[in-house]
Amino acid sequence: MTEQRKRVAIFLNTPVSPERKEQIRTGAMPRHDILLLRERLNARLIEPKKPIGYGRFGSIGRFWQLFSSAWLAWRRRKDYDVIVMDLDGIGVFLALLFKLFRTKKGHVLICHGKLSGGYGAKLLRMFNLQRHINYFVCYGPAVARRFVEVVGVPEEQVKLVRHPADHHWWKPSDRTPEPLISSAGLLVRDYATLAQAVRDLDVQVQIAAYSPWVDPAKQPAGGAPDNVKFTRLPQNELRDLYDRSMFVVVPLIPTSGQAGSLVIYESMAMGKAVIVAETEGELALQLVMEGETGLYYQPGDVEGLRSAIKRLL
Repeated sequence: MTEQRKRVAIFLNTPVSPERKEQIRTGAMPRHDILLLRERLNARLIEPKKPIGYGRFGSIGRFWQLFSSAWLAWRRRKDYDVIVMDLDGIGVFLALLFKLFRTKKGHVLICHGKLSGGYGAKLLRMFNLQRHINYFVCYGPAVARRFVEVVGVPEEQVKLVRHPADHHWWKPSDRTPEPLISSAGLLVRDYATLAQAVRDLDVQVQIAAYSPWVDPAKQPAGGAPDNVKFTRLPQNELRDLYDRSMFVVVPLIPTSGQAGSLVIYESMAMGKAVIVAETEGELALQLVMEGETGLYYQPGDVEGLRSAIKRLL
């Protein structure tokens, strides 16, 4: 007698509209890793009504979104045997609900870095919530190591995977680059250092700076030199920006997380060299090979970043 197949549900932190699914199907957008996983596992999707991010109530509003999303996933518990949770904060609250209501379900948490320190780590230790999370899937070696060494999660529960980028969609063309440098993303970024590093250089810099995980009050403001432009781009225009650029810069503040890795994967898939801050997380990932596929500079070092940019120019 064969074992009955487990019913799997995947919680998406952002709803995928029918329009986006059609764009993915036609190749107008890159493939979505979670949607591909759903197909492979024949899983159900649990989607919030709107993206989990910062609204007009700031951190309090985000806290409520995380808890209400965990409550939604818990209420749907009869629909699945295993849930794959795609956001750290919701996963912690769901594990807490599993503990409080003595719910026995498989729980795989995709970790983006925040749980390995701060209040998330304290909650995990305080309530022993790792007993209600079967596996912690991490995108960076430094984060995976912190779960074991700092949070105290057993090593066999921590799994390391690479952050996926669709290399069939992010691919180089025969286009001649413009006198342009690009950057993208907003979480853990240090665009102030980049802006100062390119001041008075004969090159344009375009930064696609947006993140739903960053408080709108902390989005980039004015004050940058005239050759620096901040913008928000859909993915097809971001691909075009990478393609038009000579190279890509990923300026980061010190972090053990994998912040910036997705931009690096996309840029390299487009055939571009990358300048990136030498953070604990990036060194552990070993994405950029110094002097071969890109260059490192010390976080916050304006002159070091300027020297690296001038070298590539």
